Amino acid sequence: MALAPKLNIPHYSISVLHTKYKKGEIFANRNYQRSLVWRNPQRVNLIDSIMNNYSIGVLVLYCNKKGKLEILDGQQRVDAIIRYLNDEFTWNDCKYRDLDKTSKDEFNAYPIYYILLESSLTEQQVSDIFIRLQEGTPLNTAEKVNAFTGRFRDAFIKLHESALFNKLKNKRFRSRLLAAQFMLLELETNFDKSEFPSLSYDSFKKVNEKYRKRVPKDRVKHCNVIVDLLRKCLINQANAIPYRDWISIYLLTSYLHLKTTAVNNLGPQISDFAMFFLGRLRKFSIYNTSPPRGMSQKEFKKYMEYKQVGRRAIHEDSIKKRFEIILDEYKKRYHDKIKDERRLFTEAQKRKAFYEQGGRCSLCREELDYDAAECHHHEPYGEGGPTVEENIQVVHPECHKKLTQERKSRSSVKCAPAPRQPP
Repeated sequence: MALAPKLNIPHYSISVLHTKYKKGEIFANRNYQRSLVWRNPQRVNLIDSIMNNYSIGVLVLYCNKKGKLEILDGQQRVDAIIRYLNDEFTWNDCKYRDLDKTSKDEFNAYPIYYILLESSLTEQQVSDIFIRLQEGTPLNTAEKVNAFTGRFRDAFIKLHESALFNKLKNKRFRSRLLAAQFMLLELETNFDKSEFPSLSYDSFKKVNEKYRKRVPKDRVKHCNVIVDLLRKCLINQANAIPYRDWISIYLLTSYLHLKTTAVNNLGPQISDFAMFFLGRLRKFSIYNTSPPRGMSQKEFKKYMEYKQVGRRAIHEDSIKKRFEIILDEYKKRYHDKIKDERRLFTEAQKRKAFYEQGGRCSLCREELDYDAAECHHHEPYGEGGPTVEENIQVVHPECHKKLTQERKSRSSVKCAPAPRQPP
């Protein structure tokens, strides 16, 4: 069992605290700290308590590996004191600079007591202590998830650097939570088995522990690809999309990118479909009993179900149902081919093709070393080409690269955006 941390209960005067804060010797660690949530009335009440010599509670500080003091509890109080010293608000219609000398001296001498955690705590222990300390003023899920440590957090923090999240209006780490939700969905969703994760705090805790040391690189890469695609096609309407609908749009885009041949034209189609689908959702409220003009009763019932289950936005059943509805609506508008479930040819298929080609490369017609030969889809897999005997070519590795490069060159020609239809 780990030893309990040593406790020390000294104090700083406000003047000493101010000096250390300006030098960066005491600071709020933004890796896990919540944003500043106090408003001026709360700050004024704190200054009033100090002026009347009432207690303002005890700070909890942690001495990190660099010898700097991190504020685990008391950030809002310290910020209020610093703001008052900087003349950013008034107490009793009086800024700090307007106080008489005696009042300033008494204010600067006021003792700020603190508990100092001096043991060699790990990052995770510090994060856990921080979360427990905030239970008096509960952290929201975004703030708790932001306090994680480990590879999962590293992955979604890196993802959050996308311009898409910079565009979104943010409050108390909300856009950072969305990045974490995208990453969790990418890691834990199984489209083949129709399995979707919950986005509750407990789910985040489990995923953070599961991927503490390593997050699959291919899943992280795919998540970044999808977010970049969404940035390109939806950034101009980013703040018109509610956060709960971003979940459905992410899943839809991820599914289409993985399972269909729509990759080359997926951006324009997602942009067009988002305007269509979300536009129809906004035509009525959850309290309407009849469809709006231009919408059938059947459509109204489906869109109403989407809205109703969306009230439990982070529950796995709600996420699954909304995905099914949005995918069904997308398929009515676009008819993308589904890729073959099997990506790679079997050894038996390769062997048969090798003999049918007379042991020669189908591209350069030179002799093949069977062991070094590679299989190539004649009709591109990404365009719906099946992994069947009729669609296989056996080629040299260098010829395979040449064929692949030629195909990439052809596919790099941008497709024209899909015609936009009014919602």
